[in-house]
Amino acid sequence: MPSLQRAYEKLSNPGFELLAIHAGPSVETAQQYANQLNLEFPILVDQELALTGWGIRGLPSTFLIDPQGRIIAEAVGERAWDAPGMLKTIADYMRKNRAGI
Repeated sequence: MPSLQRAYEKLSNPGFELLAIHAGPSVETAQQYANQLNLEFPILVDQELALTGWGIRGLPSTFLIDPQGRIIAEAVGERAWDAPGMLKTIADYMRKNRAGI
């Protein structure tokens, strides 16, 4: 989550949004965790575990979703989201999306 926060800070612009989803019933736990780590991006809470319909294969799971709601990339497991190569890959996806490629 800290690397997601740093990526969020570096990629933040009108063409990018980062949302986290906490799967489970405890809104308070999710909020405490976000506060403890000083996370600034929105964290949604899936109390009914509706994400099971997404075919998630493991946690954490990350999806890049285009403005039309299509999943364009998926990662299962932890990643260094703020690594230069990862930031470039995400920026490339964003650029391609804006260009309609």
